[in-house]
Amino acid sequence: MFNERSVCQGIIEHACKLEWPRDRFCVQVLDDSTDEETRRLVDEKCQECIEQGINCYALRRTNRKGYKAGAMKDGTKQLKDFDYIAVFDADFRPKSDFLYRTVPYIHSNPHIGYVQARWIFTNPDESLLTRAQEINLNFHMKCE
Repeated sequence: MFNERSVCQGIIEHACKLEWPRDRFCVQVLDDSTDEETRRLVDEKCQECIEQGINCYALRRTNRKGYKAGAMKDGTKQLKDFDYIAVFDADFRPKSDFLYRTVPYIHSNPHIGYVQARWIFTNPDESLLTRAQEINLNFHMKCE
């Protein structure tokens, strides 16, 4: 994420509520934020999750090389002990059973490299832009 102050804690909280065996589960927050308040909020929520026994941490880089893809490249280097990786944008709110509903598609077919699930906007009524994005996304998902 990058300076996603208004949504950063929500995605961390939802990710930490995902149902999966805890010994095979980690929430890695890729935070390239330059905004100190966002960084503080991310650290605060990660600490809350750690106190609940969840393997959760923020990974920060000293540069934004490659932007989101660069952060993901750096992050995956640390996840070699995990079989699957789920990627969520900062404004996503995955349901707790997301992994149990999606991983079987990958696990049962060695020819599948990834699964993309449908998502919805959490703030479609915030502005005309977010409403237009929701309409466009819904149209795209129905056509695809």
